Amino acid sequence: MPKQKKRTILVVVLLLAAAVGAALAWWFWPSPLLDGAEAHRVYYATVYEGGTSPDHEADVTDFLDQETVLDVLGRYQRDRSGGGMGSYPVEEDMILLGVLCDEGPDRWHIVAAPEHAFAYTGVGNTKWNIRDGGKLWQELSALLPLET
Repeated sequence: MPKQKKRTILVVVLLLAAAVGAALAWWFWPSPLLDGAEAHRVYYATVYEGGTSPDHEADVTDFLDQETVLDVLGRYQRDRSGGGMGSYPVEEDMILLGVLCDEGPDRWHIVAAPEHAFAYTGVGNTKWNIRDGGKLWQELSALLPLET
């Protein structure tokens, strides 16, 4: 095989390997939970306090400091690759937030529990895990009027 053809094949193989590597890195690199948190607003906030049945559900939307909550959410990242979204069990002290982007169609539902957190949209059937979800729950809990 001529030397020029070998070199061309080597360059093509290296370019393909670099493209696959870049795609994998992008796939596993986290993404901001809210891109441009200042353009969002919380349109609902629910907490399951002291139990998991509907009678333990409390609407705390009116007690939120929108700016502070959005600042907290803006510091967190979600996995770029999502998993299938089905129903999820309600956990005691779980916090549910609905966040709407004023400048676009983005409508996020954020679920934070003591051990984990995830986000999903109304479009598709995908949920994204939030990095350091337990810490997010702790920060949100400190901002809400909870007895725990």
